[in-house]
Amino acid sequence: MRKILAFLLAFTFVSSFSYSQLSGGGSAGFFTPLGETSGDTQFGLALMGRFAVSDELNVGVNFGYYQNSQSVFGMQFTAFSMPVAVTAEYLFSDNDFRPYGSADLGLYTFGVRGSGNTNSSSYLAVAPGVGGRYALSRNLDLDVSVKYHLILRENNNASFFGTNIGLLYAF
Repeated sequence: MRKILAFLLAFTFVSSFSYSQLSGGGSAGFFTPLGETSGDTQFGLALMGRFAVSDELNVGVNFGYYQNSQSVFGMQFTAFSMPVAVTAEYLFSDNDFRPYGSADLGLYTFGVRGSGNTNSSSYLAVAPGVGGRYALSRNLDLDVSVKYHLILRENNNASFFGTNIGLLYAF
């Protein structure tokens, strides 16, 4: 009886885990300051990890690195942004094309590197967004997203517009 009960519990756990699907991928994109936020558009890469809680709801993490380089008075400087966030996505369809709404909450680090020195600061940020996933195959999706990043700073908030295109592989 114990063996049967142990088998049923293991089967239930494995079958529920197999429904919950892990996926991971990467993307390339632009990070553009908006309004009174100073700076130039940065180009970079991001890594994504997702866990499908249900057919409609994904939760996960995003790690990004965006930068641009400039020469000021003959010296080379690199401005960079590193968003690290948890995310939730709600998928509106179960067809080959799946539009979604998303919300990120994370820690964004901004800095400047040049002349052997680096100066950076980190801030809490939120980023609502929309996107779409197109199934290229059973396990591979093309992911396109746009987000409004609101950086919560002490005296004045900053905002950025982010666009990314990448691939997401379901394990």
